[in-house]
Amino acid sequence: MRKISPYIFLKMAFLSLRRHSIRSGLALLGIVIGIASMTMTMALGEGASERLQKEILAMGENLMYVIPGNFLSRGEVRRSSKQENPLEYQDYLALRQLLPNIGACTPCVEKKELVKFQGNQILGDIQGVNTEFFRMESRGIKSGVPFSAHHDQLGIPVAILGSEMAKELFKRENPLGKTILIGKNPFKVVGVFNEAPKKMNHMKNPNINVVVPFSSVWRKMTSRSESNSIHHIILRPKEGKNSTQLVSGIRKLLRFRHHIDEGDPDDFTIWDLQAMMQAAHKSSELFNQFLLIAASISLIVGGIGIMNIMLVAMTERRKEIGIKMAIGATPSHILTQFLIESVLLCLTGGVVGVLVGIGGAYLLGSVTEFEWVFREKPIIYAFVTTIIIGLFFGFYPAYKASRLTPVEALRSI
Repeated sequence: MRKISPYIFLKMAFLSLRRHSIRSGLALLGIVIGIASMTMTMALGEGASERLQKEILAMGENLMYVIPGNFLSRGEVRRSSKQENPLEYQDYLALRQLLPNIGACTPCVEKKELVKFQGNQILGDIQGVNTEFFRMESRGIKSGVPFSAHHDQLGIPVAILGSEMAKELFKRENPLGKTILIGKNPFKVVGVFNEAPKKMNHMKNPNINVVVPFSSVWRKMTSRSESNSIHHIILRPKEGKNSTQLVSGIRKLLRFRHHIDEGDPDDFTIWDLQAMMQAAHKSSELFNQFLLIAASISLIVGGIGIMNIMLVAMTERRKEIGIKMAIGATPSHILTQFLIESVLLCLTGGVVGVLVGIGGAYLLGSVTEFEWVFREKPIIYAFVTTIIIGLFFGFYPAYKASRLTPVEALRSI
């Protein structure tokens, strides 16, 4: 028998599946669910990973935060009174003067205060920093200018507002040059920040804040008990310097200054945002892989359904197989036809599954706060998977059909 065109096999497979459309639809339901869940998982996982990285970068690229208290071993904090020591301004000075790998560094004092302008008021986060803060702040100034070292040295009360803080207080009015009240203290507005992305948990909105010179908060708005303490230190390594070495240097210097004995835990915590972002990316990849494995279980179930349907089809089509063999079809022709039907069935389920997955991710993103990112990788992964499922689970029915003899197949006529 002459060689048969692949187009003929495709046409016969399509006609066969269309003849039993309800059965075919039920067979590919498992594939649709598996591919849809896989597509949604990858889209939502990529979205969550990207949003997490954006939030970490919004805090400042390659920044480090030194904060009082050991948050990595809370049990030790409770047991040891040494752990409760605050960070002091002298700690900041020691870091700035003795660690040459630091590119920028600022002490930071934070307070919650009511900010007022005429009849408008809002509770905001007040941040007292020095001028090096603007070399690390990722938002940038939308209008106005950052305050200068002169303002910080003399404690001149000037302020830069977060984007939402400016909108709430001034509505459509230009805030530059206006005087606001932070608590009972007047501050002149000299700038407004660009908008920063909001946090996932919404516990703290970075746009409802006011940045002022460190000395103006430290001297005027802190109690006597806090007169020498600072809330945290923000720093960034010099360009090209190893952040791991800098973290080690910070730890050694602060342990020495805080008189911490060898073997005792730190009474401070160092957050390295670059390391956190790398760890978050790895964790996100592992989590996505776990979800993909879970989603693949439904694909196996769908593949078993495909095998079952193809076995039923082979039994029902014994007469068709016998007639084809009687007029010259070889076992390889029968094997090829059934395999193509199985793969076509799975590919159809893959296409529908991808569309359902995209629609599901979009719907979930619109009614919840989940973000999703769809790339070409899920499509490639989905279609490769469906072809493998079709070949694997369709081979046995196809092989069994190809092993029928014409006499055995035609007995049912």
